[in-house]
Amino acid sequence: MPVGNNASPLQTVICENHRMSSPGLLRFWLVLLLLISSAACLAQGASDKGAEFLYAVENPCCTVSSIEAFQIDTNTGSLTPLSSPMVLSSRAQDIVVDRKSKFLFVGESTPFSVQPTVTSFGIDDSGTLALASQIALPGTNDTLTGLALDRTGTNLYASATRVLSEGSVSPLTVDRDSGTVAVLGPGPGNQLMPGRLYMHPSGQFLYASLLTRHHHPSEGGYDPYLRDPQTGTPTYPNKQFRTQFFPAY
Repeated sequence: MPVGNNASPLQTVICENHRMSSPGLLRFWLVLLLLISSAACLAQGASDKGAEFLYAVENPCCTVSSIEAFQIDTNTGSLTPLSSPMVLSSRAQDIVVDRKSKFLFVGESTPFSVQPTVTSFGIDDSGTLALASQIALPGTNDTLTGLALDRTGTNLYASATRVLSEGSVSPLTVDRDSGTVAVLGPGPGNQLMPGRLYMHPSGQFLYASLLTRHHHPSEGGYDPYLRDPQTGTPTYPNKQFRTQFFPAY
C-alpha cells in the first residue's frame, strides 16, 4: 500500500468486489445495487507531520453508515482507533482523501430513495475528522456509485444512477480553505450508467466503469471523459470501451 512522505503526503483508496454469503459480511462492506455485490472501501492518508491514518466505512445492516478512523504504526502495520465511529446521514457508497489529507469526502445515498449527497470532512494533524460541508448532487439520480478527486484536491467528481436505467457524472469544486463542496457546472450529459470513477494522473482524462442497465445485459465496459485540467470541466465524447465482462460497479 503506497504511503506518503512529509513533503507531499499521498493517499490510497482501495475497493474490492466480494459476494456476500451471510448478513455478517455487511460489516465494513459498502452495499450497492440491491445487495447483489459489495465493496469494501478504505482511504489512507498521511499528514504533513508524517503521521499516517486509515479511514474505513462501516455499513451495518439496516441502518446508516459510519466512518472509523485509525492511526497506522508504520513499523508494525498495527492500527489504533482514534475515536468513536462518526455516524453519517445515510449509506456510504465511496470514500476518497485528498493528496495532503486535508479533507476526506464520502459519497452517500439510500438506493432508490433520496438524492445522493457528498459530505466533506476536515482532517486535523491527529487524524480526527470534523464535518465541513454536505451537498446534494444535482439532477434526479437516486444512487451514488463513485467518487474521484484530481491531484490538486480542488475538483471532485461524483457518479450516480437513476432506477437502474441511466446516470450521470457531476463535476464539483472544493474550497481548499474550508472544505466546502459546490457544483462546478452542468454535467457532461452522459445518459449511460457510470459506476466507479478513476482520474488519469495527467488530469486530462476521467474514466467511469459502465454498469449494466436493466434489460441491457451486454453494455458493460468503460466510458472515458475528456477533462480540462485548468478549469476541471469534463466533456463526454460518447466513445465507450466495451468488454466481455460486466463491471459490477
